[in-house]
Amino acid sequence: MSTFNPTRRIVLSGGLGLSAAMGVLPASVAAAREGREFGLAPDRGELQTRALESALRETAASGQSLALAPGTYRVDGARLPDGAILHGTPRTILQQAGDGPILRGESIGNATISGISLRGEIGRNAPLLLMAGVSDARLSRITASNAFDAAFRLENSGGRIEQCRITQSNVAIFALDSTGLAIIGNEIDDCANNGIQVWRSAKGFDGTQVLANRITRIRSDLG
Repeated sequence: MSTFNPTRRIVLSGGLGLSAAMGVLPASVAAAREGREFGLAPDRGELQTRALESALRETAASGQSLALAPGTYRVDGARLPDGAILHGTPRTILQQAGDGPILRGESIGNATISGISLRGEIGRNAPLLLMAGVSDARLSRITASNAFDAAFRLENSGGRIEQCRITQSNVAIFALDSTGLAIIGNEIDDCANNGIQVWRSAKGFDGTQVLANRITRIRSDLG
């Protein structure tokens, strides 16, 4: 688990936020390409990390989005390129298949992920989704479960986390040194050690907004 010792933190562990959420900004699907075009097929059993990375690089370079069909894809640390747009259905499951995150975006301008499900695996002490140094991370309508670290971990990043559902995880959302992050209208349930954590490594204003989230059954198993 993380041993980070912040100078300030906000921990939301239960209750209901404001009465109305702002509107969702879903990923554009106007120029979508199917994952099967790139050899991505569900329920195969083998790792599909390289095929997913290749598909995301090609679609991002051409300003298109990548759509994954329903089913399970085993992924280990797929890197998101700048401008990546990935979407699917709640039955599109990306399964954690290594000791790192399922998806990771680092030092990029923007990335959008919507509609898919992320599922952790027992003993994997890593977030399901990592965004580090991402100026505009757009995460919407994602279902995440079984994270043994944080479901979403964001560091030095901005953007929106909106209308996601996170259950049966250690921590739902962990944000460190954010740069204008909005956490709006999410459902968080049955987490072992806190729901939403907004931390800073030094005193300062990061502009984070936490609005209209429904947070229930949050424990403090570590004390």
